[in-house]
Amino acid sequence: MEYLDEEIVRLRQEEKERQYSTLETGMYINNELVNFKPIPIFDERMEVMLPDSFVPMPESLARIKYPSEQRPQVIMTSLDTGVNFTFSLFEEVPMEAFQTLFIIEQSAVIIKRVNPHYTFYGTDMEEREDTTLSWSAYKSLGVDDPVYNIIYATPVGGMFMQGNFSCLYQDYEEWEMAAHQVMMSIKDRTKEKERKL
Repeated sequence: MEYLDEEIVRLRQEEKERQYSTLETGMYINNELVNFKPIPIFDERMEVMLPDSFVPMPESLARIKYPSEQRPQVIMTSLDTGVNFTFSLFEEVPMEAFQTLFIIEQSAVIIKRVNPHYTFYGTDMEEREDTTLSWSAYKSLGVDDPVYNIIYATPVGGMFMQGNFSCLYQDYEEWEMAAHQVMMSIKDRTKEKERKL
């Protein structure tokens, strides 16, 4: 009887995960329903769907977690700071959609060269509305635990936007689908404004 009860609980959880499997419906991650909402960034030039519980990382913490002066311009983090999405817009770097894959491939080469012990899982480019998004996933070595990362790039307002997703490697299977959908949700709001003019 106990086995049957466990099987029923498992099947109910699987059904919930099927029902809640998009950013619009919310997604079950680590057995919790995570809801998402659109967040405008870069003076509303870009919009991205992020977990509604995520907050901008405080500057004092960002300096510790990202010690380089070239830290990301926007860092959105979970309340425990274990899961992060970052975004940087390089206005001085004009960007065509087809160039994103080349830049991500070059970024992966540099990261591998500097950190030969990192494990890379491939690079890809996907069509997204009327542009592209390129990404590369890899496992890095954190202070205490390995970290799962995805670097991604897409044009925003004709400029180069690069971001990063990171979570503990032990949680990557929970976050991988959500992270991919977040990346694909990026909207270039400058195009909408141009269409309205």
